[in-house]
Amino acid sequence: MNCGGALIHPNLFLTAAHCHASFKKQVFVGPVTQYWDANMEIINVERQIPFPAFRELPVDDIMIVQLAWPSTKATVEYNRRAQVPAFGDTVTAVGAGLTTEGGSVSLYVEHVDMPTTNCADLPAWLLREGPDNHVCAGRNGKDACQGDSGGPLLANGVLVGIVSAGIGCGRRPGVYTRVSKYLDWIDDTICQYGSFPLPAGCPPVTPPAASPQNLPDREPEEAAERTPSPAALDTAFPTSNDYEKVPSAAGTSFPTASE
Repeated sequence: MNCGGALIHPNLFLTAAHCHASFKKQVFVGPVTQYWDANMEIINVERQIPFPAFRELPVDDIMIVQLAWPSTKATVEYNRRAQVPAFGDTVTAVGAGLTTEGGSVSLYVEHVDMPTTNCADLPAWLLREGPDNHVCAGRNGKDACQGDSGGPLLANGVLVGIVSAGIGCGRRPGVYTRVSKYLDWIDDTICQYGSFPLPAGCPPVTPPAASPQNLPDREPEEAAERTPSPAALDTAFPTSNDYEKVPSAAGTSFPTASE
């Protein structure tokens, strides 16, 4: 099962830390399908940067993956306001995982709109670090599912959460890592590992000398035979256990993982 992610800088995408096994070699970035898409970019993975305190989901379930070279796809804005989303706001989960619990994998990236809910209504074992680090969302069978892990949760097109955990698919609200709780770490990681130009808030550094860009040596036909890797907004994806979920993001660029 794959995971997803969201491109937050040309060479960096944000995903769930429990998706580490899915992002070891390459990712597909772009309008993601389960099969080859001529608009996808195939980019090698340079390194994984999990949040330092991560041990198991859903606690601190967030990771940045550095790509070997920048993507040309659009990046997504990530949320900086602690009060967003508010209780009852409509959010959108994006992914290419299972369409129903125990069902088949979607052939395309799909999305579902649903309201945010009260995390306190979920079992304590699912929220071991308390509700403040999470966004909970879903109602009336609307939910992310296996194969959506690491994918984006959007509010008005802004990345507010990362698909993390849940109880089955559509039974109870899902649990998403709240992006705004990790702003300092995200900003610092972009400044340290991001491609040039860096955001205005980063300390001044000297750009490295230009070098020829390395391109994937795999033919598209060969890549098409493999399971796609997480797409970064365009979008990205890998994961799986009874509590993992996984959505990708539609309409921008997202990453998914390949073996």
